[in-house]
Amino acid sequence: MVAQEGSADAASDSPYIAYECLIWNSRFAVVSNGSHTRPIYERLRAGNAPRDAIVSVLVGLDREFDQQDTPRICGLVDLAENRLWLGSITATSLSVIPIEARPGQLAYITTYEFPLPRTEQIDQDFDAVDPDAVCSHITRESVFSQFEKPVCAASWIGSASGHKTATFCL
Repeated sequence: MVAQEGSADAASDSPYIAYECLIWNSRFAVVSNGSHTRPIYERLRAGNAPRDAIVSVLVGLDREFDQQDTPRICGLVDLAENRLWLGSITATSLSVIPIEARPGQLAYITTYEFPLPRTEQIDQDFDAVDPDAVCSHITRESVFSQFEKPVCAASWIGSASGHKTATFCL
């Protein structure tokens, strides 16, 4: 995500304002809430298994050391294994697990309300068919629509034939 031109955030040199939140290639897609996206992706490119790439980066960087002890959260799709991984590190725990989400389902973690990945965190009313619809569902219809503060969404839909992406901020 990149701060809007002319905003106070754009004038800041804080690394927490602009970062790569979504990176992909023909096999993997990595999404996160911070500067850990690129290191996870680079570990995958170096041959690390998804679990190991996530664990090593999250342990190395730890949570955000801000006023809220913001957890670092991430998701990783491995098209070759047809598997989704969710991971997070908080002030008190580290969790990285594979998630079984079927077509028509959305798995999620959040920084504060649901910071640890759990198999129950599945949105079964998910019916988006393209990246823009995914972002719309996340921000307007899913569990995230109930949050007090608006969220941004980044989506990636990939297959052996290619990929599509979208982003949306309220």
